[in-house]
Amino acid sequence: MKALLFDFGGTIDTGGIHWFEKFWDLYSSIGIIMDREAFREAFKYSEQQMSRTDVRKLNFLETYAKKITFQVEYMKKLGSLSYIDDIVRFSYNLAHICRQEVEKHIKRNTELLASLRKFFTMGVVSNYYGNLSLICNEFGIDCCFDFIVDSTLAGIRKPDPAIFSLALRKANCEPKDAFVIGDSYGNDILPAHTLGCRTIWLKLKGWQENNEEQKADYVVRELSEIKNIVIYQ
Repeated sequence: MKALLFDFGGTIDTGGIHWFEKFWDLYSSIGIIMDREAFREAFKYSEQQMSRTDVRKLNFLETYAKKITFQVEYMKKLGSLSYIDDIVRFSYNLAHICRQEVEKHIKRNTELLASLRKFFTMGVVSNYYGNLSLICNEFGIDCCFDFIVDSTLAGIRKPDPAIFSLALRKANCEPKDAFVIGDSYGNDILPAHTLGCRTIWLKLKGWQENNEEQKADYVVRELSEIKNIVIYQ
């Protein structure tokens, strides 16, 4: 095995928890009650708006404050969260909490990534906003990777297998010699499997409940579990 290709959002930054679930739990923790399906639509709206917004120079806090702003604006249009007057302040306060959570997960994963870097070509393949390299640098993990494929900069989004083909070219690696590690069955595991890559599904709390596992070579509950899998291949 020559290369490890990691997803970022929901994998490296949250340890297998999809950001929809992270945001839902965050709002709930501060006493905000919303209709779950309405908020799911708000989350999708926020992601759509982020894809149309140039955030390439924004840091993590600024990026997530913008995401939360879009969520709140959508919910307010539905008549929810009407008591939030200062959306910008509210969004930055929640983004601070998000950053603390992400920093905790990344600190936990840095030693693992650094140890694997000694044996493998390492890459990140992520649907992101054009600033993933900046974000990785901000959290001090850019040194753990040989390259980063950010969907906005690449002009290709998962689940298109072409984004993994691009990563394989950067790794100078055949699909059979690469592991793809991610939290999304549809966005990570299936397209990578289609190309012939080995796959490790970090299965915890995804965007949708999915009990299908037959296309995943391995299923783990903690990112730390991958070390014994990839080292002994």
